[in-house]
Amino acid sequence: MSSKVLNIKVGATLLAAAWATACQSTAERGSSSGGSQATAEFQMSSDRESLMANRNQEAAIKARSALVPQGAKVDASLQLTVAELSLMGQDVAQAREAARQRLRANVNDVEAMNILIRSFLAEGKLAEAKLMIENAQAIDGRQATTLNLKGLLHHEQGQPILARESWKLALKYDPTYLPAMMNLGALYFHNRNVDQAGIMFEKILAQNPNHLDARMGFALVRYAQGQAEQGRGLLEKVADAQPNSPLVYYNLAILERDGFQNNPKALAYMERFVNLASSIPSARKSLENGLQVVTQLKSRIAVDKQKLSDADLRAMAGSPTTGSGGQSATPVVPVSPAARAQESSSSTILNRDVQSLEDAIK
Repeated sequence: MSSKVLNIKVGATLLAAAWATACQSTAERGSSSGGSQATAEFQMSSDRESLMANRNQEAAIKARSALVPQGAKVDASLQLTVAELSLMGQDVAQAREAARQRLRANVNDVEAMNILIRSFLAEGKLAEAKLMIENAQAIDGRQATTLNLKGLLHHEQGQPILARESWKLALKYDPTYLPAMMNLGALYFHNRNVDQAGIMFEKILAQNPNHLDARMGFALVRYAQGQAEQGRGLLEKVADAQPNSPLVYYNLAILERDGFQNNPKALAYMERFVNLASSIPSARKSLENGLQVVTQLKSRIAVDKQKLSDADLRAMAGSPTTGSGGQSATPVVPVSPAARAQESSSSTILNRDVQSLEDAIK
C-alpha cells in the first residue's frame, strides 16, 4: 500500500500490504461519502515487486531457513537475499544484521544501506533512516532506490512536496523504477489529481500487467472518475488474483458501502479484512479503521432490519399512510432501543476490539 475521493495507502511504495515490513504502509485520508470515517486505502513499497503481493510472513521465514539453517553462518553471496526474506517475514532484527554484515565487508555498500533504511522506516525510526539516507547519497546520489526511500521519509515527516520531488528525481535517473511510480500515483490520487494518478498506474501496468497494487490503484481511479461498476469489477479481479490480501477487501468494503450502499456485502468484506489483517502488527491503524467500519455497518444493518420490521407491522395492522387532509404523510420510522444503544456504544466496542487485537499480536 501507501493510497481517499477514496483514500490510498502507502509503504516503501505509497499498502504491502503495509503490510510486509519490506513494503511499509502508512494511511492517507481523502474525502469519504456520508461523513464516513474510513476511506479506501493504498500502499507504497521500496522493492521492485508487486506491492500487494502480500508475501506470506511464515513462507518468507521458511525460505530463509532453507537457505541458511538456524545458527549457520550466512554466506556473503546470500546476505542480501536473507535480508530481503527477513523483511518480508517481519524479522527486522535479522534483516538489519545481514545488512550490517555486508557493510562490515564493504562500508560503501549502498544496497546494504538501503536495507537498513527500510528497516528503520519499518519501525518508525525516522532519525536513523535520515542519517543512513545521507550516508548512502554521499556515495551515490543518483540511486533510485535510495531516492525512493528518501521520498518515503519525507512523506512520513508530513512533507508531501519534498516526497514528490524525491520520487520524480528517482524516475529521472531510472524511468522504469516502479516503486517511485506507485508512490507518485498514490500521492496524486490523495491530492485529488485522479487523472494524473491513473496515468501513473497505467505506466506501471504497461511494464508489468500483473502489478497488483497498480491494478488496485487503477480500479480506484475508475471508481473516482464515476465508473463505479467498472471500478468494482476491476477490484474484484484483484481479489481473485490475491485472495489473501487484506487491503483489497478493505477497499471492496468501502466501495460497497459508499458506492453501492450494500451494507451486508460491505460488512462481509470488512470482516474478511479484519480476519486477514489481525496478525499484522504494522496494520494496526487500518485495523482500527476497519473495526470502526464494522461497528458502523452492523448498526446500519440493524436499523435497516428494524425499518423493515416496523413496515411489516404497519401493513399487518392496516396503518393509514395518509394524513387527515388526504396528503401522503412522511412515515416516521422509530429506531429500536437496541439499535440506538448499539450506535451509542460503538466507541466502547471499538476500544474493546482494538485491545483484543493488541493482546493477540503481542
